[in-house]
Amino acid sequence: MGQVGCIWASKNFLLYAFCLGINQYLKFGDAHPALIYSASLLKKIELEIGRVLYASELHQIHMMICSIYNQWSDEKDSESFNYFLGNRILQTEYKKINEINGLQSYFDDLGLELAQTAYNYLFGKYDHELLESFENDKSRYDDFMQKWHDQTELSIDSEMVYWGFEEKRVMRSKICGCEVVVTADRNFIALELGATILASIESFF
Repeated sequence: MGQVGCIWASKNFLLYAFCLGINQYLKFGDAHPALIYSASLLKKIELEIGRVLYASELHQIHMMICSIYNQWSDEKDSESFNYFLGNRILQTEYKKINEINGLQSYFDDLGLELAQTAYNYLFGKYDHELLESFENDKSRYDDFMQKWHDQTELSIDSEMVYWGFEEKRVMRSKICGCEVVVTADRNFIALELGATILASIESFF
């Protein structure tokens, strides 16, 4: 479903599969392959819809499941997620930046160094190793970060980048040529109900 644009329907389906996998593991100690597969896709979908911290925490859960299987993600796939997450961080609206101050080592602690580099850049901090690769030329560093931000295939409306502190959450879907927009308050039930409404409409059409 995710490949044809039904992102919300895909999210609900994978979340259902993930919960079934968790339930089977807790009850019988059986780690079904669907568990690792659904966790891997869920964290990417969370990035697609702009939920930065949800995606980061799902990444941590995915790594825990990988350790249970002793089956680790492809390095290229992990780097791709790291880069994608960094793009979402760079797309954060300027007015939100002060609100997210306090995550100085959060992404590093999750092994997401590229994401941490993007986060630090929002606060005017340059990664020393990356800066050295540009021969300490900050203009080249800035150009690289701007190109990272402007990646066309990763583009998202900046108001959809969600950290969890915002008073409102905007969710969008395009169905049969029409854009459907759901705005929910910062409340778990309201947020999940809004996502379910979009998923239901996508599945119906």
